[in-house]
Parts: sequence; C-alpha cells; structure tokens
Amino acid sequence: MTKDTQLELRKAFGAFMTGVTVVTAYTADGVEVGFTANSFTSVSLEPPLVLVCPSRALTSFDAFNTCESFTVNVLAEDQQEISNVFARPIDDRYSQAEWHKDSLGNPVFSGVSAFFSCTIHKRVDAGDHMVLIGEVLAFEVNDKPGLGYANGGYFSLGLERLVAEMPRASRPSHVGAIIEHENCVLLTSTQAGWRPPEVKIESRAGSLLKLRDHLLLSGISVQFGPVYAVFENQVGEYSTYYRGFSHDETSGGIGQYVPVEKLDLINFASPAIADMMKRWVLERKHGVFRLYVGDELQGGVHAVTAGEVP
Repeated sequence: MTKDTQLELRKAFGAFMTGVTVVTAYTADGVEVGFTANSFTSVSLEPPLVLVCPSRALTSFDAFNTCESFTVNVLAEDQQEISNVFARPIDDRYSQAEWHKDSLGNPVFSGVSAFFSCTIHKRVDAGDHMVLIGEVLAFEVNDKPGLGYANGGYFSLGLERLVAEMPRASRPSHVGAIIEHENCVLLTSTQAGWRPPEVKIESRAGSLLKLRDHLLLSGISVQFGPVYAVFENQVGEYSTYYRGFSHDETSGGIGQYVPVEKLDLINFASPAIADMMKRWVLERKHGVFRLYVGDELQGGVHAVTAGEVP
C-alpha cells in the first residue's frame, strides 16, 4: 500500500466516531507510561474483556508488551488536554495531570468518565500494532459525558446536546459552516459583505442535512466537524455554524476560497461573523476550538479541542 493510499485509509478510519482513552501501565523499572487511543473496544461480559491496540512505534511499546496489567482511562469531555499530552512524545507527561493509582497500581486520572483496571488476558500480533486484551478486575463510572473523536477532531455529545435542547423559539433559522481546504476558507459574497456559506431553515430538525445537500448540489463535498457557534443576530434570528473540511478546492460557484492569512483584510457581512472568524483564526493557530453560544454581543464558550489521536 502506498503512502497516499495509507493516508486516505487513515482518513476513512477516522470517519468512524469513537471515544477517547488514555491507556496506562508501568515499565519493569516502575516508570509510568501511557498513550492516547481511540482503539478501545469492549469484547466480552463473561469473562469481562476489553481490548486496546498499542502501536509498535510507541516509545512505551516494550512496556505494554511485557506488563502484567494496564488501565484504560475513558476521558471526559473536558479532558482534551490530557489526550493531547499523551498523544505526543513529550517528557514528564504525568506532571501535567492529576492522577492516582488504582487497585492494580496503574495510573488513573482524576475526573475521567470511567476507568477499567485490567490484567493481561492475551496478546495478539497484528501488523504494525498489537491487540492487547485485558480482563477487567475493577472499574468505576460516573455520569460525566465522554470525549468523542471523529474526522480528525474532538467533539462533545454534552455540548451538542446543549445546542439541540435550546428552546424552540431559540433554535437556529440559518445553518452554515466554516469550510477549510489547504489553509483556505470558503466564503460567499453578499451585499452586506462576506460570510461562510449558509442556508435558511424552518426548524433545527434536519438542518445539517439541508446544508450538506445544498453544498453537494454545488459540487462541494464536506466532512463536518462539531458545532462551532450558535448566536442570535440583531433581528432575532438564530444561526448555527459547524466546522468543516473539504478535500478539493471546488467552490461550486457559491463563493471562493480565501487564504487564512488574508482573512483580517475581509469585510464580513456582520460584526458577529467577523468576530467568529477572528476567533476561529486564533483558535486554529493554537488547536483549541471552543463552542460559542449566545448573541452578537455576549455569550459563553465551551472547549472543543482539535485532535491529535493516533
């Protein structure tokens, strides 16, 4: 398989929505190790089995290939930074999170949605990874929503629910998307100025599907990420915007792709759109995106971080 084909396959795998975990253990010398994984799967209830798939490229692979136990931490929606820390080969990662030892002596992070303490049941060679099957000896769970991952980014079902459960009178009447392609953003020109592409809707039900159909009719195929902003404009209409990605530069006649570095020169259609795009540029630079819910003048932001899950 060529590198280009591998990249496309990786993107295809990424279309499957998963949760995010950090798998922890100790080396034979007693050093804490861990890696971020969305390859966690429940296997059996009797006996209680789960599996994870450490990559052979991990610096800690030898530890997971020889350990007698491991623990799976199911991260909560506000623990994106822990995921990012353990997805990168950086030093002293455990100093950047609160944790304690579970009954098997493995690290458990404070505030996780759940954790599973496992002894080794079986190891299976599987190409450039290993399938590590563990028997669950202890576990804990709470009602904190878990952190999700799809299409190269994190999402939060809790935050999505926050938007979906807005009062009917407050539901968006427009739905649009900030669509990125190779460091450019698709913008549509209007009499008032530029804005991301959007469509008018009668109710929130099916709003994303209507936007997707509108773009497909123009020849634009988009992978949609999480909701990025929901706000009320000056005439009492609500708009919701998603983050999105396109794999080609087709603009479909509805606008043009503008380089990200030139967005500060654009005359946007409203102050709210201008503020949203300014915030998007800044958050894109740091890889930490936040969901905004409010009006054109004030509101709240909730962390939804760009992903680094392998």
